[in-house]
Amino acid sequence: MRNWIRATCVDDHGRRYPDSWTYYECVSCGARSKWYVDGRIEEPSEAEWSQHCGPR
Repeated sequence: MRNWIRATCVDDHGRRYPDSWTYYECVSCGARSKWYVDGRIEEPSEAEWSQHCGPR
């Protein structure tokens, strides 16, 4: 696990809701993924990865 994000998002109707996700990087192959609390999994863009998981 690389980083844990807690956020307030806005749906299509303008309603706000809490959301959270974490970023993972596979130590074997280097694949990167973004895992949401509700079970969704996405591949983050390079810009998003750099912003949230890059060196500080």
